[in-house]
Amino acid sequence: VLLFAYVLSLETIGFPVATVLFLAVTFRYLGRLSWARSSFYSVVVTVAVVALFRYGLDLRLPPGELVRLF
Repeated sequence: VLLFAYVLSLETIGFPVATVLFLAVTFRYLGRLSWARSSFYSVVVTVAVVALFRYGLDLRLPPGELVRLF
């Protein structure tokens, strides 16, 4: 269910936001970490993946419709 919701939310809220939310919930329920630690780790992993794609592979990940409104 989490993976399905993640895939559906990619276009709407974008890769960074969707990934942070998905990883935080996944880390919380699979890793039994606190919400604070799960959130911290999810932000760190997302920043690393975005940086890898942007600077290492020279690819841009989809920002989503929500980011385009601002």
